[in-house]
Amino acid sequence: MSTDTAGSIALDRALISETIFRYHRSFDLKDWETCRGFFTDTVEVETSGMEGSVAQVQNFARDKMVRILQKMGPADSASQHFSGNHIIEIDGDAAVCIASSMARTARTQDGKTAVTFVGGWYTFYLVRTREGWKIRKFRFDQAWTGLHPPDSI
Repeated sequence: MSTDTAGSIALDRALISETIFRYHRSFDLKDWETCRGFFTDTVEVETSGMEGSVAQVQNFARDKMVRILQKMGPADSASQHFSGNHIIEIDGDAAVCIASSMARTARTQDGKTAVTFVGGWYTFYLVRTREGWKIRKFRFDQAWTGLHPPDSI
């Protein structure tokens, strides 16, 4: 492998990780317009790994995907996603990124804050576009979850 090729692969991996980091950050900040920019026109979502979900694959238009995310991260909640241990495979203009993830979400209930923790692995399928790497498909495989009710904090 030439230095040029190795440098290109390293740059692509960094750009893909940056895409995932910024996607999660846009969700946490509820910056839905920025969030919208991380997806292709159509997004495939596999829900088989989510707790309590019926295994299915669905395709959503980008705007519909963002509306779904808005419902998952309503204005009265706060979230923080952590993403690491990225394993990235690149094949031309396509890539797969498996990312360890942990998220915590705080919601107020009866004037008290409850915090939920979720951990698992995302698998993101990305494509290279003129605007950079975009998410065309993803799934989340939940490994664990925990709830700290308001009286336990």
